[in-house]
Amino acid sequence: MLLHSTKYDGSLHYRYAVREVERTAWRLVTYSSPGQAVESHRGPRTGTRNLLSFFVLDQPFVAHIGWDAAWQPLYVYVDISTATSWTADTVGYIDLDLDVIQSHGASAVVLDDEDEFDDRRVRWSYPEPLVQECWAAVAQVRSHFAQGLRPFSAAMFDWRPGAALTC
Repeated sequence: MLLHSTKYDGSLHYRYAVREVERTAWRLVTYSSPGQAVESHRGPRTGTRNLLSFFVLDQPFVAHIGWDAAWQPLYVYVDISTATSWTADTVGYIDLDLDVIQSHGASAVVLDDEDEFDDRRVRWSYPEPLVQECWAAVAQVRSHFAQGLRPFSAAMFDWRPGAALTC
């Protein structure tokens, strides 16, 4: 399966192979291991992290749980995005350049790339309803972190390939 995310103007954000962990009518969970070839807006590279990603239909975000190559926990990283879609071969979304991050072991939840969001909102003429949806999504994700909901909790760092998901 291929993860293919774009920017609002249609340009490449990320494209790389992922393995399906779980698929339901409303949620897809994928895993990517270190060593994967990654195409990105910054150029090609090789992935260095273990990454478990949660795509939920009709939700304006994608949550990524990250570990380094030795399975040391790194972060829960949330892309504010358009709703995701998937087929048998591809999962996709539009990244809207606004991220909510909690590093492992930290209590603070950080809003990242607000400057990029503001720049691209103007450059690519994000419609005002989309801008409002982005800020509502940030509030929703912050609430999920505050409540310790999975996958927005440190409990997710116990997962390993082949294990059942507990959320």
